[in-house]
Amino acid sequence: SGGGSNSSTPTNTSCIAAQTSPICALLRSNVSLYSACASRVTPALFAESCAVSACSGADTCAVAKAYEAACVSFGVAVPTIVDNCGVCFGDGSSCAASSLTCSMWDTNVLFMQGGSTQLTSNSLGYTFATDCGAGLFDVQVQYNSLTASLAAVGVNFDGYGVLRMFLNGSVDFAGVVFNPITTTLPRGSALSITENTFRLVIQPYGHVLLWDLVLDYLTMTTPVAQVQALCGLCASGLLSANPMGPLATITTAQCKANGTACLQLIPPSWATRPQDRILPGDP
Repeated sequence: SGGGSNSSTPTNTSCIAAQTSPICALLRSNVSLYSACASRVTPALFAESCAVSACSGADTCAVAKAYEAACVSFGVAVPTIVDNCGVCFGDGSSCAASSLTCSMWDTNVLFMQGGSTQLTSNSLGYTFATDCGAGLFDVQVQYNSLTASLAAVGVNFDGYGVLRMFLNGSVDFAGVVFNPITTTLPRGSALSITENTFRLVIQPYGHVLLWDLVLDYLTMTTPVAQVQALCGLCASGLLSANPMGPLATITTAQCKANGTACLQLIPPSWATRPQDRILPGDP
């Protein structure tokens, strides 16, 4: 019939790469991880964009990130397929060489770079991580001994207000209920909320806080270049230059001279003092 020909341009969205791309498949499906958002942000245009990217050899992960961001902007929390390194379907290992991670579990145990230690301070509140220099942020955690759980995580953005996240899923910032559409966090920081997870990126430093509400553990991942400028419970475990807190019974030099003893003395040194507390008092 004369004339029809198959296009070989990047706009040929029926190529094999587009058909087999797991990201494009997510955007095409009505029952995917993104289905909760489909009624607010139609995935059709994103699926088309994904197909174009796949057929041209471009990064389809960028399309997934754009769709997830669009969903969040409309107040719809969707599970993310992007790991802490910005890789779709990644496990966080691709940037491991450039970042360090520590974790606090509901068993009241802190897993640090140098090992693990029990948080045995009389106080149930701790400074988890704080900016040693300019003091632009301070992350505190509250442990509930009655329920053996992490009860709350708070971040004080100096001069802007306090972000408080609770185990029941509620969030407020500067005393107002957090709204993912209208609430703006300082300096480009961003909080994403899925059904069971809080993920906070503290900017401009690139620190990532991840609180899993089901498994009840808190993880902080920070760029290696930022570690020396951090203080706090988790920062001490990331080999900060300032491992000991305001309630320390030994000096930093003494701590570094005896790593084993230091590991046990770090937690009580970072117990939250009453005058510093930004979270509710001990239960």
